Amino acid sequence: MKRFSRLAVCMALPLTCAMPIPAAIASTATTTVTVTATVIDACTVDASPLSFGNYNGISGSMHDAVAVITPTCTAGTAYAIALCTGLGSGASHATRKLTGPDGASLNYSIYTNSSRTTVWGDGTGGTSVVAASGVGLAQPVQLHGRVPAAQTAMVGSYSDTITVTVTY
Repeated sequence: MKRFSRLAVCMALPLTCAMPIPAAIASTATTTVTVTATVIDACTVDASPLSFGNYNGISGSMHDAVAVITPTCTAGTAYAIALCTGLGSGASHATRKLTGPDGASLNYSIYTNSSRTTVWGDGTGGTSVVAASGVGLAQPVQLHGRVPAAQTAMVGSYSDTITVTVTY
């Protein structure tokens, strides 16, 4: 008889391991994790060159060109785009100066509008800036340039550098 009870116990043991875990052991505990972020005002800016190409000072025609300034600001960020006078000696916002051979200069102006009536500057002295609010994507703005007609400039290449400042 002892043999039978030992055999019964050995066969019953594997069954106890396959039994489900009692409900009291399957309890859970929970908590939450607070997740935060702060979106800050931020802007970047790119610009294409303003190229007037070949200028004929004796043609009697002004020479126009367009460039693009592309600010990208976070959504809701108010910003203003200002332009400096450039590096040309004696330049102002109204009359900027391209510098050429032997310090020769060629006058030009930059405007905020295609009719070329509003001088683009820093907001002082009758100049304007371009203001907008960011949308989180690039917002291209045209820059309208003009070289007045009938300038007696020396033959050669002329250049200037304008600093674009986005204030936000």
